[in-house]
Amino acid sequence: MELFSQKGFAGTSMSAIARKVGIDQSTMYYWFKSKEHLLDEIVSLHGKTVEYAQLMSGMDGSWSARLYALVYHDVLNLCLLPVDFYELEAAAGKDRSRFGGFFDNYHSLAAIIRSLVEGGIAAGEFEHPDPWSCTFNIMVCDEGLQHRYHQGKQGKRLFNDGSSPEHIDCSAESYARMGAFNALSCLTGSGKVIQKAHDEASSHGWLER
Repeated sequence: MELFSQKGFAGTSMSAIARKVGIDQSTMYYWFKSKEHLLDEIVSLHGKTVEYAQLMSGMDGSWSARLYALVYHDVLNLCLLPVDFYELEAAAGKDRSRFGGFFDNYHSLAAIIRSLVEGGIAAGEFEHPDPWSCTFNIMVCDEGLQHRYHQGKQGKRLFNDGSSPEHIDCSAESYARMGAFNALSCLTGSGKVIQKAHDEASSHGWLER
C-alpha cells in the first residue's frame, strides 16, 4: 500500500511489492493473486466511511452537526487511504465486476449525504434549492481535497510550493476541517451556524478517529 501511495497503482509491480515486504514473489502470489486483489483490501478500508455515515444518519443531534461530522470523516478517511482516491476509482472502473463494492460504497454514501441535506432543509437548518447538486458538490470537494493531500505527501503542493505567502496545514485533519466547512457553506451562509455545528459534533466526540 505504501508503494501504491508513492508510485500509483499502474507504476507498482507485484515484484516491487514482494521486495518491499522482504518475501519471494512466488510467496506474494500465494497470498495475493494480483494487484487487484490487494486493492480489494483498500476498498474495504474505503467502506469505513459508509459505516460511519450510517451511524451518523441515526444519531440524535442537529442536521448541521451530523453532516459536519460525516463530511469531516469522509475527507479524513480518504486522506488516510494508502492510495489517492482517483487511483482507486480508475482501477475500479477498469474492472467493475471485481470492484462492485467500491461503487456500492460510493452510491450508499451519496444517498446518506443527500438524506441529511434533505432533512436539514425540511427542518429549516439549511437553505438550498437542489439537494442533489449540493450532494454532488460535497462529494466532489471531498475527493479534490484528498487528491491535494496525497499530492502534497509526494511534494506536489500547488498551494504550498514556496512561492505562495499563504500557509496551508497539510495534515489530514486540516483537510477534513476544510471539507466539513465547505459542505456547510453551500447550505448556510452563516459562519456562526458552521461553528456551532463543529462545536456540537466535537462535544459528542463525533470528530474523533
